[in-house]
Amino acid sequence: MHQQSEAPVVSQVDPNRRWWRRADPDLARQAACVRSIAMQVGPPSAPMETRREFFRTGELTARMEWAQRLTGNAKAMVRSRLERARSLGDRRTVAIAPTSDKLTELLVNFPNFAPAIRQVQGQLSLCQCTPGRLLQLQPMLIEGPPGIGKTAFANELAKALGVALTRVNVSTLSADFSLAGLDASYESAKPGLIWDALDSPCMSPIVMLDEIDKTPPSSASALGCLYALLEGHTARQFCDEALRLPVDASYVVWIATCNDASLVEPALRSRFAITEVQAPTPEQMPAVVASVHQQLIHGREWANAFDTRLSADVVAKLAEMTPRQMHRALEQAYAEAANAGRDRLCADDIPRPVAESKRRLGFLN
Repeated sequence: MHQQSEAPVVSQVDPNRRWWRRADPDLARQAACVRSIAMQVGPPSAPMETRREFFRTGELTARMEWAQRLTGNAKAMVRSRLERARSLGDRRTVAIAPTSDKLTELLVNFPNFAPAIRQVQGQLSLCQCTPGRLLQLQPMLIEGPPGIGKTAFANELAKALGVALTRVNVSTLSADFSLAGLDASYESAKPGLIWDALDSPCMSPIVMLDEIDKTPPSSASALGCLYALLEGHTARQFCDEALRLPVDASYVVWIATCNDASLVEPALRSRFAITEVQAPTPEQMPAVVASVHQQLIHGREWANAFDTRLSADVVAKLAEMTPRQMHRALEQAYAEAANAGRDRLCADDIPRPVAESKRRLGFLN
């Protein structure tokens, strides 16, 4: 009887024979290439850990017991905030730093902010050199004339970094406790703006301190908590006055703006890397027009009814305005075009700008 040959057993194959090289030389070359690449790359690395300890569970437990002894509205407020902290967890996500090329679009839309953008790009490159590539940027103070685009730039930077932004208008701070909270011994106790910015699954918000050179005299000490928050080693033990729970605020991204850096208290000023930003030049204005236009039509449902390309004569007319004037003029121009039954703007739709007293050329605030 004819016996069918058995399939070869893999374990019995002599690896030294390399019979397959004779069968297919090209396959041998491919296998050698794969082995070479594998040796260079090494074994697959473990997933990056992007979560860090935000607070210690034992300290939260102690704060919850302390809250039980409070009375009135303060007790309910503190317990509610601490319960939320517990629900979000003692370990929170830290943002991963994008590569510096992610800010290329910012250079196009905010050409006069090139010094600030390049500073951030350098910091992002440093983040790429760290094991976890976690986002940690040096506090930055942007100095320049009023209206050069502090809010618009900060908003777009936050989008590029993939983090949330909290804006603090320093010139309108009403009390010393606005940033760091009001002690729970007061009936009207509440956490400050810093805790609110950190009340999130992510430990990496941008906090924008707008007009830091204009602190009201009645709130002269309102910025006192910043001395510790702007230093990484002390920011790791930030305590809001209302909640008294030490948390790690060292991953907050700080951006401050001012018209005159010399008016910022020297000890506070020394904690920032100062970058001077000028108003856009005439050559930069077409990019500014495009940026303001995109800000206007983004998310507007009525924009779908128009051909939103801007003609050269429309751009030229808008380039004579400040960006604040551009924003108002563009919205009015679209309304004019809609009234006329047209789906594209023409130069005659652009209204004459209204003079702005003592305002320098700049982006929207």
